[in-house]
Amino acid sequence: MLTDLLFSGCLIEGLDWQRRIFEQNSAILKEGQCSGKVFVILRGRVRIVSSVALDGRPIRPGFKELGPTEIFGELALFNQSPHGATVTAISEAEIAEINAQKLVEFLHSNPEIGCQFYRFLVEVLVARLQKTNQKVLSLLAWGLKSHGYDQYLT
Repeated sequence: MLTDLLFSGCLIEGLDWQRRIFEQNSAILKEGQCSGKVFVILRGRVRIVSSVALDGRPIRPGFKELGPTEIFGELALFNQSPHGATVTAISEAEIAEINAQKLVEFLHSNPEIGCQFYRFLVEVLVARLQKTNQKVLSLLAWGLKSHGYDQYLT
């Protein structure tokens, strides 16, 4: 959906969005920083990782990989809070960096497109939330079982 907007001419490359190439293993965005951008993968793959403390030691588990046409950084459309994860190219990646404020302005001034886009975004976020819920429940079950609380699993 967002790639269609980029290449339809509705958003102007160089003004509303930029195309960037990231080499393998280079950071596209870093946890804790604010970019004010929404990102679309045009080519390549990326890994999303976040910091977690385990027994007082920081670890950085990868929890999601994304490929062409997938988006990340979409929460910049709703607030200016820092990114909650680091995104790194796991292959050479071509990324569209879209100015979130300009995208919001475009969507608000084009309500039919805006409605379609926000519906698409809700579907993406719901799918991600469902996967996250499954992971949390699996981790809870694993934790209960590993500590001898199997009776709580039924």
